[in-house]
Amino acid sequence: KSHYTFNLRDVSRVIEGMTLQKAKGIETGLGGPGEHCRLWVHETMRVFYDRLVDDEDRSWILGYIKELTDKHFGQDFNELFKHLDGNNSGTVDSEELRYCMFGDYMLEEEPDAQGGNRLYDEILDMKKVVQRLEEYLVDHNGMSKSPMNLAMFLYAAEHVSRICRVLKQPGAHMLNVGVGGSGRQSLSRLASFMMGMQCFQIAISKSYTTVEWNEDLKKFCREAGALNKPCVFLFSDSQ
Repeated sequence: KSHYTFNLRDVSRVIEGMTLQKAKGIETGLGGPGEHCRLWVHETMRVFYDRLVDDEDRSWILGYIKELTDKHFGQDFNELFKHLDGNNSGTVDSEELRYCMFGDYMLEEEPDAQGGNRLYDEILDMKKVVQRLEEYLVDHNGMSKSPMNLAMFLYAAEHVSRICRVLKQPGAHMLNVGVGGSGRQSLSRLASFMMGMQCFQIAISKSYTTVEWNEDLKKFCREAGALNKPCVFLFSDSQ
């Protein structure tokens, strides 16, 4: 399909995602070498699976990932993810694999962007994820001039987790695709706050020209470059 433009950079992004895990991360979560295999599956899903547009393609790549897991890691995929097999069918499908999540935002420590060294780790309790994001949302609204009234649920938590994963990587970027009002901007702002980064967004008006754009760009570059502050540049489709 013409819009599937994958190259070797995508493979490097999988490896870059795997390097986020420290050695002591193998000892947490479910632990053991299986966690590193699950991380590979997670990063591959985020880089390739999330960009596919229909169920047929998603089903194909999931089957291929299962094949590669057995061939190169010597691990049975369904055994590796049996903790996600909610209906005890012996087979982990794409719906159950939604609960495969990694992140560093469950800890109380300072985020990496503010000098912390949080552990990128496997997340096992989905209820705690939603609760933790609600805590972040309360903190954000208490500090922000434009508080957000969001209802946190698992589907939103999945997307916040995906955005946080990208923000943890140096110089990374992301395109959020969805219908209007689905929370692309709000979840991006929340993820930026969770990762300790300043979220910068331009304000379009009738009088906004390339002059104002250049000034906004200078302001952002001074913050990110001259002052060395970790920042997020957020664009909406209307901009």
